[in-house]
Amino acid sequence: MNFTFKKEERLCSKKAIEIVIKEGKIEFCFPFRVQWIVTDYPITRHSQVAFSVPKKRFKRANKRNLIKRRLREAFRLNKAQLYQFLQEKEINIQLLIVYIAPETMSYNELENKIKIIFDRILSKLQETA
Repeated sequence: MNFTFKKEERLCSKKAIEIVIKEGKIEFCFPFRVQWIVTDYPITRHSQVAFSVPKKRFKRANKRNLIKRRLREAFRLNKAQLYQFLQEKEINIQLLIVYIAPETMSYNELENKIKIIFDRILSKLQETA
């Protein structure tokens, strides 16, 4: 597995993000609210993801950027499990991960929570498939 996080894997389109927010399913796992949607839109990777840290909770940009860097790194290193399942089932998903905790968390805690989120999403996808 290639441990990269390329442009094709990023959910950048405002239109696509709005669709995920309006029509997506919601999973809560403190400190995250994850909105995701199975899409038939052809994308080069099997998943696209966007990370959000609200300015309302973290006024300073350096704190928001720190959290987003940690989230991207945790996603990058643990996406293999998610991608393997999506590739087998030929499913494409789009994710929006919103950090909702009032304080910063360590990288190890965030990584464990990302793994839990992936497990929950995979179990939901297995139920529907």
